[in-house]
Amino acid sequence: MGIIVGQPFDTIKVRLQTHGKYYKGPWDCTRHTWQHEGFRGFFKGLASPLFGSLWTSAIVFGTYGSALRCIEKDVAQPKLNSVFTAGSIAGLFQSIVLCPTDLIKCQLQVQDGYTKSRVYSGPIECAQHIYKNNGIRGLFLGFWPTIIRDSYSFGAYFYVYEAFKRSLQAKKVDDTTSMLIAGGAAGVISWGLVYPIDVIKSCIQTLPRDATAIEKTMKYQTLQLYRERGYKPFVNGLGTTLLRAFPVNAVTICTKSVMTCIIVGIATIDIVNTIASFPQEDSKSRILHSRKSRGGNGTNTLVVCAQLGAWSLLKWIGSLVDPTFNSDAKFVCDDLTAYGIDLSLCEIHPHGSLPTSYIMSSQESGSRTIFHHRNLPEVSVEHFKHEFQSEKNISWVHFECREALNQFSMIKFVHEAQNNTFISLEVEASRHAWSEVQSLLPFTFCVFFAKSYVLGLKMTSANDFFQYLLSMPQIANSCLQYIIIPWGAEGAYYLSLETQSIHHVSTISIDKPVDTVGAGDTFVAATISALYKSKPIHDAVVFGCQVAYAKCLHNGFCFDQEELEEFQSALKN
Repeated sequence: MGIIVGQPFDTIKVRLQTHGKYYKGPWDCTRHTWQHEGFRGFFKGLASPLFGSLWTSAIVFGTYGSALRCIEKDVAQPKLNSVFTAGSIAGLFQSIVLCPTDLIKCQLQVQDGYTKSRVYSGPIECAQHIYKNNGIRGLFLGFWPTIIRDSYSFGAYFYVYEAFKRSLQAKKVDDTTSMLIAGGAAGVISWGLVYPIDVIKSCIQTLPRDATAIEKTMKYQTLQLYRERGYKPFVNGLGTTLLRAFPVNAVTICTKSVMTCIIVGIATIDIVNTIASFPQEDSKSRILHSRKSRGGNGTNTLVVCAQLGAWSLLKWIGSLVDPTFNSDAKFVCDDLTAYGIDLSLCEIHPHGSLPTSYIMSSQESGSRTIFHHRNLPEVSVEHFKHEFQSEKNISWVHFECREALNQFSMIKFVHEAQNNTFISLEVEASRHAWSEVQSLLPFTFCVFFAKSYVLGLKMTSANDFFQYLLSMPQIANSCLQYIIIPWGAEGAYYLSLETQSIHHVSTISIDKPVDTVGAGDTFVAATISALYKSKPIHDAVVFGCQVAYAKCLHNGFCFDQEELEEFQSALKN
């Protein structure tokens, strides 16, 4: 959309850059275009950048994320110098694809009656003619000024965007407004810095076919422009460009920032029976209260994330029986939909039943014991890959470890397909062999281990487990940055692999918790939300403990409005 809206401004810009001596200014150029070519004249060459945008956007944001990961350990809050470097690398790679499409666009845009070049009927004829006369090399006319322009401008763009956004958010400006202003400012400043280079590029790319090799050089065009009219040719069309830059870049970056979090995990029907205390074997106890609710680690995490509001869109990939015919599946779908969670990526099975957990919750201790039954396959690797590859703007994928071997294929696929996407993993059930879990870790950003899983590995403490992990070279030399273990009433422990340091976050003790079912899922949801919002790891774990504490004080996962406002404010500050 940004390309279509901005194309008339771009056409005027290119005409002023290349044929500026024939026009008195942008309004004269606009009038001439309208009188001689009509409405369509403003959109000449549009097909070429539209086609190129299919690749350039993915290249820029994908390369930027990958480069930032290589340069900076703390990608959640990178140094601005690292941001500039990563942006420059992204611009460099984009220019390889952009140069041919820009060339064809410019050739078509200058067909205004003043050009000596051949008149083309469209982008295909233009490309064919260039290739026929000059081969592949001809499509890269103006390659060096394109590289210089894009490398520097994208470095400046991401630098300015990040600097403005941080400054605005520090002043408590809301996220959407911050992104719009920062994106618009980044577009204006980055274009202003490289505009003279863009003028030279346009002049080279609109040369007639019989131009000499000397005329195609940056030095020749720079001197020629200066000899003709001094500095004026280098700013011809700048006002139009800057006028276009703010709204187009504001909308573009805001659109790109509408990011999705996908959570891969299970949904269950929970039958929660509250009893006074856990019974002795072969005894009879009265149930004080019984309720049916939606459960499952993955969907519990989704519901808490939805309330905290860190992501614009949340999607679930999991297994479901067809809700049209199964009342339990409909019950789960209705609950998740009420929180605005997208279920379109789920794998629907015609037969089977929804997994069911029978939970005994003790009033005396506040703890619970779970009995689980399932008659439904886990989501398949094939389904996951098919659905994931069609998704865009995915910022985070969280996996509830269900079948470690299958999830190795899923996690590796995400890492290779969108390696700028954050991947988190939680490992809870003791059935997962450590040898299988180990293979998942190098591809993730952070991993949550349940206390019971760590103790099941014969480790006596979180510290023992962390020391063991630090001795593994495949962990130390991987993407993995944080390992986090919620440790019940003691709070949580985490290992930062960047600093190779172990930390403990304490929590407030609760004498008699109301409901601890899903406290771990709540901790995970709050922690990844805070990490996504660029909170330091210590602050993120503290936030996870605070939200999990609040959850234990009432039944279910629905927080009251006052609590939510406090949590959401903490994420923004």
